[in-house]
Amino acid sequence: MKRLIPFAALSFAVLALMASVPAAIAQTADITSIAKLFQQAKIHAAEANYDAALLDSFGHSDMDWRAHAKCLTNIKEHANDLFEDYYQLQRIRDKGTPEQREVIDRLEPLLRDMGTSLTNTIQTLNLHQGRVHMPSFRTNIHADYVAINKVYELLCACTNKNFKA
Repeated sequence: MKRLIPFAALSFAVLALMASVPAAIAQTADITSIAKLFQQAKIHAAEANYDAALLDSFGHSDMDWRAHAKCLTNIKEHANDLFEDYYQLQRIRDKGTPEQREVIDRLEPLLRDMGTSLTNTIQTLNLHQGRVHMPSFRTNIHADYVAINKVYELLCACTNKNFKA
């Protein structure tokens, strides 16, 4: 009879561990999903950053307003992809590590600033197509680049930390 108690205690411990294994596997999968979304967002941010740097360089050329519009359209598409990545990250935020949650939280104001800056630039271009070489428009373009670059730098930093389980 003395052997049954240790066996029963061991059986209970094994059952308790087995019950927690699926939860641990699910959490690992969520952490990995978030890490993959960070990688995907980093790619979209890199594309937007490249196009924003290109557009910023147009200030030193006589590029037509249509070239500016095309570049802004590309940036807008990459920004939309970034926002979609962010919304997916928001949906599973609570399942991430504390570090992952912190990065997701830090992305929100950066993306808001980026969106506001891009919207202002697009509205300005729509109203003043022939004035793409005005200093105020050049300032808007540079502000877009700075805002996008902040998002890109944050995503580079977090993916370099390799947030995997």
